[in-house]
Amino acid sequence: MTRYLYLSPHLDDVILSAGATIASRLEAGDEVAIVTVFSGNLDSSNAEEAAVYGERRAEDKKAISLLSTQSGALYKTIYLGLADAPFRDSKYTSFEAIVNSPVSGDDEIGESLKCRVGKMLEIERPDVLVTPLGVGRHVDHRLVFEAIATLAWQGESRFYQERPYAFVPGAVDLRWSSLGARPIAFGTALPAQEYPEVSFLAGYRKESEMCTEVREVLVWRWNNNAYCKYPVAPSKPQRRRRLLAIAAYKSQLAALFDSEAETAEEAIAQLYGSCPEVEWQIHNQSPPTGISLSAKEK
Repeated sequence: MTRYLYLSPHLDDVILSAGATIASRLEAGDEVAIVTVFSGNLDSSNAEEAAVYGERRAEDKKAISLLSTQSGALYKTIYLGLADAPFRDSKYTSFEAIVNSPVSGDDEIGESLKCRVGKMLEIERPDVLVTPLGVGRHVDHRLVFEAIATLAWQGESRFYQERPYAFVPGAVDLRWSSLGARPIAFGTALPAQEYPEVSFLAGYRKESEMCTEVREVLVWRWNNNAYCKYPVAPSKPQRRRRLLAIAAYKSQLAALFDSEAETAEEAIAQLYGSCPEVEWQIHNQSPPTGISLSAKEK
């Protein structure tokens, strides 16, 4: 049995990004803990915040329960209780502010987050830590990424690429490039990708058009490590469980999928299709099938 700990910036990010992968791991008998960072304070003096997060945590618990069909599946949810960007600072009232503001403007939150996550790792002691890459540049996602990058975590760690942001053509490459990473291994030519027609992703269209990479990047060199792309292809039942789990976030369906509960499953299936979920792992012994690294890049 492998113990996985996923860090989720918000109450839906891990399920949106890695729901089918988690379903497959629970199916295999592995243990999964999902730690949601910006999950709100239910005792907040801000009545709106307490009400919103009470509803969203209930949705989250239902969503996670839908990922496994087995009784006694080994999963748990942990909420760190921090407020997400719009609730903690009035400057985060627009798309531009949320994706373009530097994380240095949230130093206090960053330090608190680093401390809390560090203590959580000491308590949970996972075999594998899986954290967001920061695709889409949401400030909360970048804060989680930076906290992990500066922790002295010695165990195995991986990145998941966040959805729906990762459906934007070029978004994952742009995120790696923004970190100063460089591509060192490529796959075949990228097929033409249609821009997802959901309002939630409309703000990324211009920068997507600026991405000129025509081949799939399989390995990025960053922070003195080679990060290999590991696609996880879910089975049809696992995709179905992911769809039902995502649809459980009823308060978010209109914003994410331009859909209400009655039509949510169709909208989710159309956007997600059967494409694999992706984790990025440090190259150790043998890279994934089809990837060849030169001796100097290993």
